[in-house]
Amino acid sequence: MDPEISFFYLSDIKKFFFKNKFLFFIAFFIFFFIAFFILLSFETKYTAEATFFEDIDNANTKTIGSLKDIVLSDSNVVSSDASSFFKSKSLAKKIVKKLALQITLQPKLNVFQKKCKIALKNLHFECRKKVEDPQEIEYENIYFKKIKPKFYYLKILDESFFEVLDLNKKMLYKSGVGKQVKLKNLSFTIKKIPIVFFNKTLKIRVDPVDTAAQKILKDIKVIKDKSAPNYLTIKTKNESRYLVAKILNTLMDLYLEHLKKEQKVLVQDQLKYLEKRKDSLEKDLFTFYEHLEKYLKTNVKDK
Repeated sequence: MDPEISFFYLSDIKKFFFKNKFLFFIAFFIFFFIAFFILLSFETKYTAEATFFEDIDNANTKTIGSLKDIVLSDSNVVSSDASSFFKSKSLAKKIVKKLALQITLQPKLNVFQKKCKIALKNLHFECRKKVEDPQEIEYENIYFKKIKPKFYYLKILDESFFEVLDLNKKMLYKSGVGKQVKLKNLSFTIKKIPIVFFNKTLKIRVDPVDTAAQKILKDIKVIKDKSAPNYLTIKTKNESRYLVAKILNTLMDLYLEHLKKEQKVLVQDQLKYLEKRKDSLEKDLFTFYEHLEKYLKTNVKDK
């Protein structure tokens, strides 16, 4: 046999494995822990996106016949800029208030349990298994005065009644579904309590509007198409697949409201502009017809 040619048989592979088994086990555990910590470090979120066309008309002052400035110049009105609109903090605040995102449930988990829960969720995603969304209590009309987050307890009595407790579990307020809770620095209304929370005491976190808005804002991306800049794609992320869709739909609804208001302002400005130009337009019009009449009398003869 040619000494430069060698063959590995099954027995050779077996001997090589047993000879270096500790090395293989160490390598296996190293890669396992690397993969595990990667699963721990990235919190998976659902993504929702929408693509639309932003119509921006940058035409100059328009002319009708020989009369100029009948139509208000586009340079004198504010044209919508979707990119800056969707990334504005004022918009994020409207979303937070409309969807009542200032109050969130704080699970009774330590740091290790939270990380393991994230890893399990990521593993389910990787294995294409169904991930159940946690049920949430629905709130509305949240008003919070503080500039820092504050924690409370909610003691759910049944489907209709609950108590608000402080961190020492001392009762602050007793209320029911659909009725407003009024505390010193906080007021809110609970719309619905899922059955899974009945007879339980839950810890909740209340964030200021600015804090909650910042969380929403960091997960919103507006991407312009390189070949067609007027085509925009807006993406948003959230841990809940139901909430991510609500956020995107609310974004688009608020954008439509913004466009309607912008168009209304444009029409009002146009009417004001025409009102100011009324006298001068009439004068220009009569002058135009006088010149036209003289031209026709001078240059047109009866045949």
